[in-house]
Amino acid sequence: MAAIVSMFAVAPLLSETLGDFWSSAVFGPFWFVLYLVIRLVHKHVVVPRIGTVEPGSDRRRRLRQVTIAVFVVNAIAMVIGVAAAFGFWAGWLDLAGFVYPISLGIVALVIFSMTAYALSVGRYAIYGLLVAAAPLVGEWLWRHDLAEHHGFPIAFGTVALIMVAVGISKFTALLRNHPLPEDPAAV
Repeated sequence: MAAIVSMFAVAPLLSETLGDFWSSAVFGPFWFVLYLVIRLVHKHVVVPRIGTVEPGSDRRRRLRQVTIAVFVVNAIAMVIGVAAAFGFWAGWLDLAGFVYPISLGIVALVIFSMTAYALSVGRYAIYGLLVAAAPLVGEWLWRHDLAEHHGFPIAFGTVALIMVAVGISKFTALLRNHPLPEDPAAV
């Protein structure tokens, strides 16, 4: 999650030299490599320590519901984004340029909250609040000449760092509390 949030922090800095499309597209290979690293760590570090879990019927049901809801939210967000890009609703909601940050925040909050519900992981809801607040804080910083690029590098960078710090602390606790079994047959 932190890798995806970090795109909002780094892409605005890259857009001056790479353009809007390529400043975001360069994250694809980075995310792919990160995905491979996470799979390897999961297979060779996490599974030998704690095993695997098969979700029960209640969790599978919640995951299906959340998958459908996230699809609907993203579809609505895409329609609104395309409409706004073509100038529909221009002047309809005059929030002094805060329409995009508010929209991004609402979508992030809904998706993170639904993920927290589906996986029963409360910190994901907190991440949702942080990600929802980031565009508003960034926009405020930018409007008060305290940051460039609508404050996204500072606001989203801070949220990504918080996510990484929590993730590293959770991983460290896993390594400390669940040493490898001494019997290799147990692995």
